[in-house]
Amino acid sequence: MAFLQQMLEAHRTLRHDFMNDLQVILGYLQMGQADKARDYVRKAAASLEGFQPLARLRLPALQSLLTCFLSSLHSERAFFAMEIQDDMSTWEEDEDVLTGLLQKLLAVLQEGILANRLRARLQLIGGPSVRILVLPLTGADAEKVLEASSSLQKEYSGRVALEIKTDGNNILLEITKGKG
Repeated sequence: MAFLQQMLEAHRTLRHDFMNDLQVILGYLQMGQADKARDYVRKAAASLEGFQPLARLRLPALQSLLTCFLSSLHSERAFFAMEIQDDMSTWEEDEDVLTGLLQKLLAVLQEGILANRLRARLQLIGGPSVRILVLPLTGADAEKVLEASSSLQKEYSGRVALEIKTDGNNILLEITKGKG
């Protein structure tokens, strides 16, 4: 139920932002400032482009989770990159497991992203792998991500494999379909 509430909140936020954008554009047009209206349309369209790759996903729960997450980041979206190379259909049978694990990982990352203390890149590269590259700016954030990842590694053992690699302060989390 909490996930549904998050999705509804994301929908309300996106709708509210869209309505605000329309009001600003209308205001510029009413004042005869077509150039400013055109620039604002471009800016508004660019802010929605981050959601476009989600349309490729064939996993509705994962698509909803990532929509909620992107919506929650607002102007800090620059600190989170997402690369979707595949529709992720190979995960259809394990969608709930993958989505549950990613929901918990993203919740840990969200605080650091919103505070501009870490950057993350999610790669849905197709086949059986999902990668998250985390670049924490503080040792405390690195420790928090590692601790949470280690706990999730144990929690999801037997359902998926969660491999944790570190290189200096950078953390690579790789989720692989199959037994962990």
